[in-house]
This record gives sequence, structure tokens and C-alpha cells, in this order.
Amino acid sequence: MVSRLYCLVCMFLVLALFSGTVMAQSADSTTSSGEGQNQVVTMPQQRVISECECNYDGVCDESECGNCKDCMAYISTVSGETVQTQTMTTSIRRLCAVDDTLMKELDSLMLRLNEAEKLGDSSETEQVMARIREVKQKIEAVTNCGESGTSGGSGSVAEAVATQVTQVLQLDKCAELKDWEAKRAFYMELKGLSDDDLRAKGYSSREEVEETIMKLDEGIARIRVQCRDSTSAGEGGSSAPVTVERPIVATSTGDISSYYRIQIEGIMNDAEDVETKIQGLKELRSQIDGLISELIKSSDSIDISEVSDMVEEIEVRPGKVIAGDVTVDTSNKRILTTMKEKQIEVSPGESHVVISEEGLEVNAPDLKIDKDRIMMGESEVKVTPSEAQTIAVNRIRTINSMELKSEEGRAVYSVEGEDQKNLLGFIPVTVERKMMIDAGSAETIKEEGPWWSFMAF
Repeated sequence: MVSRLYCLVCMFLVLALFSGTVMAQSADSTTSSGEGQNQVVTMPQQRVISECECNYDGVCDESECGNCKDCMAYISTVSGETVQTQTMTTSIRRLCAVDDTLMKELDSLMLRLNEAEKLGDSSETEQVMARIREVKQKIEAVTNCGESGTSGGSGSVAEAVATQVTQVLQLDKCAELKDWEAKRAFYMELKGLSDDDLRAKGYSSREEVEETIMKLDEGIARIRVQCRDSTSAGEGGSSAPVTVERPIVATSTGDISSYYRIQIEGIMNDAEDVETKIQGLKELRSQIDGLISELIKSSDSIDISEVSDMVEEIEVRPGKVIAGDVTVDTSNKRILTTMKEKQIEVSPGESHVVISEEGLEVNAPDLKIDKDRIMMGESEVKVTPSEAQTIAVNRIRTINSMELKSEEGRAVYSVEGEDQKNLLGFIPVTVERKMMIDAGSAETIKEEGPWWSFMAF
């Protein structure tokens, strides 16, 4: 009995020693990193965070921690520790793109150029062309996603300037595949709507939705191949060139912005002369307008702060939403903005525009919304509907209607209501009242009532 127990103990000891050896060999092994692979550094993350102010979660990726690898090297040099790494296969690829500021400037320049060409303004046209040449030179001075052609080393002034011109975007083809498949599912749901519901969203026909689904199917087939190729490249296979798929539809402004910035960078670097660049930018802007149109159609609400990179303002008219050169016929969209930290909704009705705040609705003829303002004609609307109502109830007990309209070139709230009074102090009467409140200054600019209202109290 004792001998059997002794044998069992020996077997357990042998197994434990064998397992420990295998685990140690596994922990010590490393593999070489290739294109599209991120390094995972096995060091205490608290030291990385405290000494390098690096948001280290176990993976050195640029979106989280731009100096992660430098941080690892610094710590290993100071402490004398050996930094062990392991590789992680991923389908992510890196692409260059102009930054948001430059994208907005080029977009604004193209709008100015189009307007100048329509008006035949040769002086304005030449000024815009000169500025585009300057932007061209700025982009051409930067190569390899923010590495300046001028030598300067890490942290140099040249490098700092470069990062203001271009940015690195990570393109994950497998994540893109899932995104496109989700979009296809969304459009299959749209296809199931009634004709009336589709028209209310802004679609002219069911065939328009079916054509979009067909284009999505074609794109999904291409991206599926790219996903497979990029993953196999990460595992040591051949690395196929990265293709930027033109979005068929956009379910968010991020879809449009990333594509726009990547394409602008390519156009400004590839074309030799300014005229060719301008033609390329015009064609690109036409593509972007189509995506913005589809975004408005497919969305029930649009937050103006999210599209301000793409369009300077959105105009809402009865039955229409207009964004730059894009017009969508619709009567059930909500354009969201903020005024005095309160959310304001502007919607196109069939016969008027509705501005809403916390359930309070006010009719208006048409409005323009940009990132910071609501405009009626040339007048800025600074007073919210609830503020106008508060001012009015101090003068009119019961409010029957309130609308936002233009009066002598300025935006005003026109309020109608009634008070219950006693004529001569003992005859009950209803006194109809009207007043106008300046929508810019909150000043009461007019009050009206029957001529005998002074005798009612």
C-alpha cells in the first residue's frame, strides 16, 4: 500500500515538472513582428502609466498610446530589464489622410471656386487657385504619414508641423466587412417599408433601395477577399495593396469623413498640376454629396455637430432638407442642435418648419442651422421657444399659439392668447391679446389688444 502511494506521488511530481518546463518555454518564446502586427509588452502596466503617462492596456497601438514602444524602451533601459514581446495577428492596415482642419479648408476653397466660376469672377478664382497651390506644397512637403522630408529627428519642429497636415488612419478590412454587412441588413429592413414610408424618408422609389442593396452586395464580395488577404499577410503571407473602398451608403459621418480625408490626400499628392487636382476634388465632392444625401435619407435624425465637417449649414424648408448642394424631399427628419445647453429639434413639415424644445413646438417658415447658430434669413435666433413662452406668460395668461416669423427683417416670436377680465370691474369678458418678442434680444417689441382693454381688469 505504501509503495503504491509512493509511486503516485512520484508520477505527480514528474507531471508537475514537465508542465512547468513547457509553460516556461512558451513564456520565453518570441516571434518576429510583420506588417500590420502590434507588439504586446509583458511589463507591469502601472509603471508604464506612471512613468510615461501612457494608457497601456497590454497592446501598443497608436490610437491609444502614441509613444508606447518608446515608453517600453525607456523603462527597459533605466531598469535593465529585458522587454519580452509576443506578436498578435491583425487585419489592420495604416493609411495617410489629411487632418480635419485641412479637409475643411479645401472643402471651403472648392465651394468658393464653384461660386466664383458661376459668377465669372476671375479675381476670386485666381485667389482660390493660389491658396490651393499653397496647400498642395504643404502636403507635398510631408511624406509617409507625417514624416517630413526635412531631417529633424524625433520631436523636431518639422515633425510637429507634419502632424498638422497628415494623420494616420488604421483600416481594418475585416471590421469594414462587418460594417457593410450591417448596412445591408439595414437596407433590407428599408426595403420592407411601404411606399408612403419610403417617400417620407426621401426615397423616390423602392428600386432606389434595391439598387443600393445590389451595390452593397458587390462591395461585400470585394471586401471579404481583402479581409482574407490582409489576415493571411499578418500571418506571414504576401501583403496585398490596401484598397480604400468607396462607401456606397453612409450610416454615420465617420464613414464619409475618413474616406474624404484619405482621397483628398491622394489627389493632392498624385496629380501634377493644380487644374488636375481641382478636377479631382470636384469629382470627389460630388461623391461626398451623394453620401450626404443618402445619410439624410437613411437617418431619422441628424446632429448638426456631426456633419459640420461636411457641410457649412443645413437649411430646413417645408418638405425639404438642404445640405450644401444636396436637396432631399422629406417631411419626417429631425435636425438636432444645441442652444444654451438645451437640445433643439428642427423638422420639415409639409407646410411649415417646426422648431421643438422639450415638447414645446413653434412653427416657422424656414431656418438655417450651423454648428453654433440657428438663423432665419439674416437674423440669428438666440431665444429658445421656452424662453419666449416664459416672457409671454407674464403678459398673457393663456397662450393659444406661438410662431417664429420675420418682421421687418428680424426674427420674432409672434404670440397670441387671451386673458379673463372684468369689464368695468364686474362684467366678465375674454380679452384677446397679441405680442411680439425679438428672437435675438428677448425684447418685447409690440403688444396689442382691443381698444377697450384698458377698462378691463
